[in-house]
Amino acid sequence: FIPLDIPTFLTSPWVSAWEDKTGRDNFWNYTLRSSISGEFQFSGQAQTWLAYVIGVILLMLVLTGMLYLAFRVKEALTGSFWKVFYSPYFPMFLLGFFWMASLLVLRYKYPYSCSNDFRYVLPVILPFVICCARVATGRFWLWAFGIGSGLFFVLL
Repeated sequence: FIPLDIPTFLTSPWVSAWEDKTGRDNFWNYTLRSSISGEFQFSGQAQTWLAYVIGVILLMLVLTGMLYLAFRVKEALTGSFWKVFYSPYFPMFLLGFFWMASLLVLRYKYPYSCSNDFRYVLPVILPFVICCARVATGRFWLWAFGIGSGLFFVLL
């Protein structure tokens, strides 16, 4: 339920609220895949290929954000606690963390896949983008995701 099922995420270009094989029973799979194309499935070969590519890019973005946060927590634990948390971005990071935690609790209490559709995650985008943009590799993945998303919808 909670850990990301990476094999399913990488082998399923679309998420479906009705099929378990697309990862609907996993919180992170459903949240991340629905951020790319919602619950829609597109029949075009270019869209399917791009969905796979954008999925890998999104996974790299999430990994970059997690590494950045892990680095900041390590800094806080090794002595510069106030420097890490005395930041204009800290309230946004807290917002993102608590918003995702509340969605996780909601999904646990009411186990319906549609309760973690990406529309509920929209407030997390700003803290997530700021977190990724503060890391050099995160900027690359943000650009790649933006270009890939643009291509995806232009090719419709």
